[in-house]
Amino acid sequence: MTEEEKQTIALFKYSLIAPLVAGSYMEASKAEYYRNTAGKEYTFPTTGEKTCYSAGALKKWYCDYTKLGLDGLKPNTRCDLGRSRKLPEGAIRKIHEYRQQMPYITVRKIYAGLIKEGYINQKDISIDSVYRYMRNNSELKNSIPTEECLSFEFEHAGDCWQADSSHGPTITVGGKKITTWLIAFQDDASRMIVHGEFFENDNAANVQLCFKKAIGKAGKPKRIYLDYSDITTMPIFLRTA
Repeated sequence: MTEEEKQTIALFKYSLIAPLVAGSYMEASKAEYYRNTAGKEYTFPTTGEKTCYSAGALKKWYCDYTKLGLDGLKPNTRCDLGRSRKLPEGAIRKIHEYRQQMPYITVRKIYAGLIKEGYINQKDISIDSVYRYMRNNSELKNSIPTEECLSFEFEHAGDCWQADSSHGPTITVGGKKITTWLIAFQDDASRMIVHGEFFENDNAANVQLCFKKAIGKAGKPKRIYLDYSDITTMPIFLRTA
């Protein structure tokens, strides 16, 4: 990839987060801006392909820009580009094999087959990891039926809550500037923010505190989806909440 192409991609990413940088966005919060922007389709500048981006990707771009400026938005060429960094190589080969032999097999059946044949462990890898790999792989993404994509959106309130965090305002406490974090739980079906709160740290303890308050307002959900890597005590917390 040429430097000019990297610059073009960086400017494209910046165009999606520019309202955040300028503070001109009209949404009530950055998290809402991420969701609204992620719900649209965009034309990638170097390929002309139509694509969508997750709220998490937009949040990362914003954080990268605040740290490194436009250079933080330039793509890095990785030796594993286009490949999953979580799924084992054997599982990836098997996914492609399944699709070649059975074009109409569902993601759920692929996931079950990978577990049954010992390619992955259910405790370590969720069905979402397989779904994301297939969705992001140019060879496989068009083979996922529309109805199966929609099945990842839950129908009833309380079926699933999603949690995420976002940079909040910088405040001054005792003469020291502190960056705050907004942690929030949102119901997947109704899109209602069950509970959101600002904290000084984006950590597991504050996520669990926020979750406890959300349960106090709306009861315990059937499942939760967390984009955190350090929530090791959440299963215990769920059983005792």
